[in-house]
Amino acid sequence: MKLLLNLLCVLFLLMGAITTAQVKIGNNPNTIDPFSILELESSETVLVVTRITDAEMVAILPLNGAIIYNTSQNCLFQYRNNNWESLCNGGILVDNNDGTYTFTNDNGGIVSIDTNAIANPYNNATSGLAAMNIQDAIDELSGLASNVSLIDNADGTYTFTDAAGNTVTIADTSISTLIDNTDGTYTYTDELGNQTIIDTSFIESLTSLGLNASQTGLEYTDEDGVITTLDLTTVVQNLETITTLVDNTDGTFTYTNEAGTPVTIDTNAAETLTTLVLNADDTNLDYTDEDGVTTQLDFTALVQNLETITTLVDIGMEHIMVTQCHLVTTGI
Repeated sequence: MKLLLNLLCVLFLLMGAITTAQVKIGNNPNTIDPFSILELESSETVLVVTRITDAEMVAILPLNGAIIYNTSQNCLFQYRNNNWESLCNGGILVDNNDGTYTFTNDNGGIVSIDTNAIANPYNNATSGLAAMNIQDAIDELSGLASNVSLIDNADGTYTFTDAAGNTVTIADTSISTLIDNTDGTYTYTDELGNQTIIDTSFIESLTSLGLNASQTGLEYTDEDGVITTLDLTTVVQNLETITTLVDNTDGTFTYTNEAGTPVTIDTNAAETLTTLVLNADDTNLDYTDEDGVTTQLDFTALVQNLETITTLVDIGMEHIMVTQCHLVTTGI
């Protein structure tokens, strides 16, 4: 009797294990999700569902959720709502151009989809709005927003009016200053009165540019005292114009410009013609200038002032000659 009871206990335990068993087929047979009855795991083999024709499929009325592979249409079918539906085709979706769409599935089932805001319910439990659909909620918000305003009172304050018509005056506290200390620094005071010194003196760049000692280049000295010499020799040679002026020794000159074009300059026409001659009475000089005007220079007074007085006196046996106020005695 005791043995029989033991056998019955073992049988009940086995039956309980069978009714709650999970099945894992393929790789990792000891690993299965706790919510799975059947799991398939493999990287080399696959699950092949029941394969039947159209005629065979319509003759079967399984539980909803059944899946078969229809060999006549080469497609998976599922049994849903007591009807076989293809899983290969997505059906047809038509835009009715009024905010609604009509969807027709493979089995001819029609579903209307209304995207209009007024057709979609709105939950106003927490918003405080009276609207019951989305369109009415939008219209209600738009009406409330039209009452909201912010007006500048031009005195540093602003008046804010909310949707309910309540007004609030906002004082402008954004008062800051920037003062030039005239020493290269500035003092910035923010709205809270905090001051910051801004030093710009170190920003100034001290540079110089001058002609070098050889007079052939420019020397540039940067802020760090580094000197860079810019040689102007090549620049001058590239820009220098080459011209010549040749004296032809006949009162003309030949000037040749940079393009090699010669130009003859005749100076004969510019020569001044003047004369200086003794006049007919041998007492004056006649000077005739370029315009033909004659000026007489009278030498009478000049000669009288400069003339020396000489005399010769016979005093007998002895001759005395005075020449230019010098006394000379000659023998008999």
